[in-house]
Amino acid sequence: MRKGHVSFDEGHTKVDCLIRSLARTGANVEFKSVVGIPAHFSLYFDDHGPPVPCVVMWKIGTTLGVEFEFR
Repeated sequence: MRKGHVSFDEGHTKVDCLIRSLARTGANVEFKSVVGIPAHFSLYFDDHGPPVPCVVMWKIGTTLGVEFEFR
């Protein structure tokens, strides 16, 4: 598990999250609340690296399963 945050609304909105699991093509991301989290956002790993564009594939409670959008 690692800390991170998502950004959306052209970078105007930032929401902290926990990255519960990570795979080559996606991740499970947990929030305090998913209200207002859009279907597309950028995921930032707080310890390193550039943002990764994501699309939400599923939701269970406050956890989102996202797929990385490789371009």
